Amino acid sequence: MPDLKVLRLRSNNFKGAIPPNLASLTHLQVIDLANNDLVGNIPHGFGNFTAMKFIHNINETTSRIPTFDNNYYKEVVGVVMKGQMLEYQRLLSLVVSIDLSSNRLSGSIPQDLADLVGL
Repeated sequence: MPDLKVLRLRSNNFKGAIPPNLASLTHLQVIDLANNDLVGNIPHGFGNFTAMKFIHNINETTSRIPTFDNNYYKEVVGVVMKGQMLEYQRLLSLVVSIDLSSNRLSGSIPQDLADLVGL
């Protein structure tokens, strides 16, 4: 899973510390560990997420669509607003976030998170 881009484990009643080896998933753009029972410090390696170290220009969002066994994966988000369906493509390259809210984390925020200027 070294190329994993989205890790969403919200509201799973996970307990314990955030595994420090998550920091080895450097391509992560979205980490959502909110609404669990996580305790302890935020691992220092969270500043290693290279996908979060850059500010992306919306005009430079050309990305190829990878294929998996002749099935296509497309980054598409559908939004229904006032009864009208709107479809947005290639948005994932613009989205970066870390959500650790509603846990019982302690300690200070690691300084290396300040290097993630794309957040």
